[in-house]
Amino acid sequence: MNGATDVNGDMTAEKGILIDGKTLEQCTQSELLDSGITFVKKELITDLVATINYGHDKLEGLWLLDDNTICVANDNDFALIEKDNKLCQKILPGTETPEDDVIYSVKF
Repeated sequence: MNGATDVNGDMTAEKGILIDGKTLEQCTQSELLDSGITFVKKELITDLVATINYGHDKLEGLWLLDDNTICVANDNDFALIEKDNKLCQKILPGTETPEDDVIYSVKF
């Protein structure tokens, strides 16, 4: 997070850091920049859909295994969905594969 602004602020304050009376989450990007906040720089290192055909809704976990490998875990929301007022097995979109907990290891 080299060069990013530390926005931890006063951890005992009820609303945390305020900018013109607004919390950070309520501010626009322009308001944050105008107040002097520098964002974390980010860089795309892999596209999980293109690289491993990641078909889950979202990630639950992401960690660095070594200098060239990340691991990701999916969030299967208990592998259940509601359909016709019933709980059903969640199926990955575009497949017949039931949703399951999976940890992927991806080289970049």
